[in-house]
Amino acid sequence: MKKRAAAGRMASAKRTATKDPLEKLDRHLRALLGRADAPVIDKAGMTHLNETRVVLQKRRDEDPAVFTRMVRRQAGLGATVERLFPWVRPRRDLPTLQDFFLVRWPGLDPRALNVNPYDLAYALQEATRSVSASPDPLVALGPTASAVREPDSVPDPSVMLRSTPPDNAGWHLFAANVPPAWGLTSGLGAGIVVGHVDTGIVPHVLLGGRVNLSGGFDFLRPGSPPIDPLPAAGTRADVPGHGTFSSTVIAGSLDPGVPVATGAAQARPTTTFSGVAPGVTILPTRVTRSVVVGPLSYVAQAIQFLTAGGAHVISISLGGPSISPFLHYSLNNAVLNDVIVVAAAGQGTPVVVMPAALRNCIAVAGTKLNDTTGLSNDFTVMRDRLTLWGPSAFGPKVGIAAPAKDIRHGAPGSVDGSGMHTAIGGLSQGTTFATAMVAGVAALWLDKQMRPTLVSRYRNLRSLQSVFKEILAGSAFVPGGWHRRWGPGALDAAAALNELLPPGNPGPPPAFLAYRNRFDRHDVLEWFEDAFPDLSPDALRAALRRLLPASSAAEWRNALERFGAELLTRLGEDADAAAGFIETGVAEAAADAAAAADQARQTAEALVDQASDRLRGALGL
Repeated sequence: MKKRAAAGRMASAKRTATKDPLEKLDRHLRALLGRADAPVIDKAGMTHLNETRVVLQKRRDEDPAVFTRMVRRQAGLGATVERLFPWVRPRRDLPTLQDFFLVRWPGLDPRALNVNPYDLAYALQEATRSVSASPDPLVALGPTASAVREPDSVPDPSVMLRSTPPDNAGWHLFAANVPPAWGLTSGLGAGIVVGHVDTGIVPHVLLGGRVNLSGGFDFLRPGSPPIDPLPAAGTRADVPGHGTFSSTVIAGSLDPGVPVATGAAQARPTTTFSGVAPGVTILPTRVTRSVVVGPLSYVAQAIQFLTAGGAHVISISLGGPSISPFLHYSLNNAVLNDVIVVAAAGQGTPVVVMPAALRNCIAVAGTKLNDTTGLSNDFTVMRDRLTLWGPSAFGPKVGIAAPAKDIRHGAPGSVDGSGMHTAIGGLSQGTTFATAMVAGVAALWLDKQMRPTLVSRYRNLRSLQSVFKEILAGSAFVPGGWHRRWGPGALDAAAALNELLPPGNPGPPPAFLAYRNRFDRHDVLEWFEDAFPDLSPDALRAALRRLLPASSAAEWRNALERFGAELLTRLGEDADAAAGFIETGVAEAAADAAAAADQARQTAEALVDQASDRLRGALGL
């Protein structure tokens, strides 16, 4: 009852949150900036911590220059306005991407705002008559602080070494049947570009010259190459080297001369190392210095940047509970351009995180070995030891599961004479590594099937994303004891490359092609369906009606469009709230069903009575 009461208060507050928007902007922004101790940008830290950001979506028919002038006039106070996606290509990308603008207040630390960032966005939306408005605060890009997790559930250096290492350092390759897949390709992924959304990369001997640093982008420090500055891991929010970890699992090359990192818990030397697709080129972006928190807009921008920059696969080893129209459209645009996008399902969370949970993304869960001793390189033996990695998120949104625990990878460490890092670190865990493995297999598949041929085969019929997702599910191995709620099964790279291509399914364009127009309640409902797949449609709508009460259907639809993103974010941040939402939906749906059944009974009885009366009248009784 307390959860329902709190939800009701939240809904009531939302209905009044956007009154008098200009007054709200004046009250919160002008008062804050007028203080003598107003925060300033700390150039030595994370620049995105020290500015307030809101993303607005203009109307399709509105002139961009007119809209920009209006936003500047309403926001004022040194605000800057710029296109969120400056890389949009005419006639190739969704035109809706051109409607998003980023409003920034440099020097205004969002942590110092005594206001809900969503309320600020709603106020600016009303003041500018925008289609949508989304705050761009720091959001959890990894497990939320309140989530229950095992000690080794996040790829944090302080917990990487708490498990007994497998005897075979390359077990994950054999458990996913990768080595046989190499022989099916012409170049181990050569010619395929894998876009990388992470903390940046350090030059590493395992990656050699196959990282296109000059073509990448650092969203934290524009103008600089996306090189990980390796901040000291003073908090759990800092995971130095994370981008190097994941990229070497994708594309690290076999190098017997690379030294293994040493240490009491790491001293299990190996003489070989390889990524899944050592022939690919990595196109890196740096969106955060941490995989725990970060700005959502950078992730959306990185997806669009990589799509426009020629990536064929995009690997996203981070995620969180927040969602917004701009992330929704950025991912759909990548899929429309025949980019395969894979993202981490997450760990320590009650549901699959965003963007992995979006239906046009491939969500990757994690597996582990239930016995790490006496390993061989025989896939048929190795696969029988696979099970779900305990902290991994799971559910109907999972597209495939891959090794996530006890994974070796390249790491920052000793630097050779050419400036290359040379260490191999381990052992690490996280759906980070499962995602990297699936991205590598996607590259091998595109190499084997010849991507230009695939694009021609499925043009205007279906996306390569949907084809590859079907390939993964159809070729997955199902270990003994595997629960269907964990996804279709475990990754089998060789089987995926040998799987017959599905038909093109000619007919109406696939559902994702519909996302060419304005964002509306249908998109919001899709988010909730993706985040809460166990709720029936009736139960989901019943829960939403309870949290967003309205006097009419039209008012409810408007409330859903307006506040749905915030509501979903709040539910994703709090496992108890999410459980209460599910309970509310089930209870309300049951009550609605009972009421409908009672109404149907009463209607049937009335009809019987009417029929009886007519019959008596006809018989003269």
